[in-house]
Amino acid sequence: MKKVMFGLCEWSSPVQGPYVCRFAKDMGLDGVELAQGDYERSFPLSNPYIQDIYLEEAARNGIALTAIAVNCLDYYGMTKPDGSMQKKAAVLAIEKAVEAAKRMRLPLVQIPAFGESAIHSEEDFRSVAACLAYACRLAAEDGITVASENALSVEEDLRLLEEVACPNLKIYMDTQNPYINKGYSAPEMIYALGDKICEVHVKDGKEGELSAALLGQGVTSFYESVEALCDIGYTGYVHLENFYERQPMNHCDKDAVELLRKDIAILKESFREYNGDT
Repeated sequence: MKKVMFGLCEWSSPVQGPYVCRFAKDMGLDGVELAQGDYERSFPLSNPYIQDIYLEEAARNGIALTAIAVNCLDYYGMTKPDGSMQKKAAVLAIEKAVEAAKRMRLPLVQIPAFGESAIHSEEDFRSVAACLAYACRLAAEDGITVASENALSVEEDLRLLEEVACPNLKIYMDTQNPYINKGYSAPEMIYALGDKICEVHVKDGKEGELSAALLGQGVTSFYESVEALCDIGYTGYVHLENFYERQPMNHCDKDAVELLRKDIAILKESFREYNGDT
């Protein structure tokens, strides 16, 4: 059995919606991380009818639905004042994501802290920690893991885990975010965080470009991150998060599906020996 399984973030996929499961199967992938959807559209994945379509498509195509990502937190800040419209929307998004994960039996809720939820001060840190603790309490009784994806240092991540003090809180690792946000080394972070990492995004890019280069063709030490994951004995999902149909990776001059196929080949080859593939 493979130690590392390969998946795709729904928001990075050229095909989205429930049909992403068929698409992932066609691409030779194992899983999909789902997008919760927008606050302005009432979080589509909160609708039981839509949930059931995803579940049916996943079962039909043998695809694991590994997590739900609360991406609207980029725009509705966990760091905003209590009682503000933004904070109320952020808390609602977290509540709805956990509810969806419970009904769909998803094992993980990913809570990003970027954009409007980025941590720039001690007050921000405490606000995000409080939101994570709330999410962990909501998710705990169903055995759901809450994952913080953020731009913190190793020391700050360890402090976050300690202060939230919930056993179902983990760190969601990304191979580009540490470098592009703060100049940190993702491989060094992987070694330091070890089994506190629950799942991984992989993407690459040139200086200042997010999700804008095929894996290993950017400046974010992709292959060193893979080596670090293998060295710590990581087992679980690694999800592709490059932007295959958007600028600057694609200026309407490339085939987004073929770009994805190339990344899948690079990703699988990078873990081939670790997975015991011949």
